[in-house]
Amino acid sequence: MKSIIDAFLQSEKIGIVGVSSNKQKFGNALYKELSSKGYDVYPVGRNIKSINGKDCFEDVSSLYGLTDSVIIAAKKPDTADIIESIDASKIKRVWLIKDSYTDEILNAARKKNLDVVHGACPLMFCEPGGFHKVHRFFSKLFGNYNKIYTAEAK
Repeated sequence: MKSIIDAFLQSEKIGIVGVSSNKQKFGNALYKELSSKGYDVYPVGRNIKSINGKDCFEDVSSLYGLTDSVIIAAKKPDTADIIESIDASKIKRVWLIKDSYTDEILNAARKKNLDVVHGACPLMFCEPGGFHKVHRFFSKLFGNYNKIYTAEAK
């Protein structure tokens, strides 16, 4: 998974599907943190017009031509629909947030030949601050970080 994670982190532009105006939701935290790290983040939210003054896109197809890296922070049924709707010639990589996928969703993404990261928080890998810095520290301490980072993409 190292090459896929590295490709995400080297992207200057990343889409986040599942952005919320609720500051307690993970999609909102992802948007803020990645934006603060200098990434050009394209928010996609079904029921939200804008976040921090930036217009939200309605669906993943709106990102075609803007980025080929998408983080999906949605509920499992929504994630299944999002994966189904992706044109794999336009989106190359998807990062599925914990609790947003099932084995069936992973298999559907792989059948489309999408590069997939799953089971890891993207904020642990992009020079995190605050809670995510602590999360990364303990993940490294207990060996989970390296297991995720060096795992073969399946």
